[in-house]
Amino acid sequence: YSGYPDCRRDTIDAMQEALRLGMESPFVVHTPLMHLSKKETVWLARDVGALPAMADTHSCYNGLRPPCGECPACVLRARGFAEAGIADPLLTR
Repeated sequence: YSGYPDCRRDTIDAMQEALRLGMESPFVVHTPLMHLSKKETVWLARDVGALPAMADTHSCYNGLRPPCGECPACVLRARGFAEAGIADPLLTR
């Protein structure tokens, strides 16, 4: 969990309820990575062969490509890759 409001259980539950009401049918939002650290997420991506796809993901809150490297999301991403001991494919492509 990154600490951002949109990544908290109560926020996910509220979004799920809004979707259920708006669609007038059962709706479940699954968050399988929610309780993994960034390092664990990087390791999981490696283990399932998804690391190359991370070159096409976007984390920068400033909307920059390449990422700014300074916003909180960029700092968290960089820390996760560093702790995992894996180069970020977004920065090495």
